[in-house]
Amino acid sequence: MHKPPQLILWYALSLSSSLAVAILATVVQTQSKVHYSHLAESVTSGSQLGRLIPRLQALFVSQGASIDAARAAAIQEVAGLLQLQGYVLAIQDAFRLSVGIILVAIIAVFFVSGVRRTPTQQAAQPVAAEKTLTDEADSARDEAMLAV
Repeated sequence: MHKPPQLILWYALSLSSSLAVAILATVVQTQSKVHYSHLAESVTSGSQLGRLIPRLQALFVSQGASIDAARAAAIQEVAGLLQLQGYVLAIQDAFRLSVGIILVAIIAVFFVSGVRRTPTQQAAQPVAAEKTLTDEADSARDEAMLAV
């Protein structure tokens, strides 16, 4: 069965957008882990986040938590901050990737030469479209006759 060009174009756009979303989601997921690892490596007892852990631990102890539970909660809070920052950096990477691809596509458009039509080709195009509609109507009528 012959599909109209608009339907084929719609399928192509749908498929390409789904593929782009999947690629960007993969980039965000992998880069989030990479950035988290780099950020976690930078946390030491002398770093700003490293100095935050004893403060958070003291806060949790003052709220009634045990020392071990307070330390674990403080470390968990800092790890959550690192994960959040890693995710933000991964989103930034995905944005930069998509902007780069768009810029390449815009530049490529300038190098693509368009097909130039002569006036006779432009006049012949509506006749071809009418012929296609007539062929479709004939095939629809034949299918309806077979169904009866």
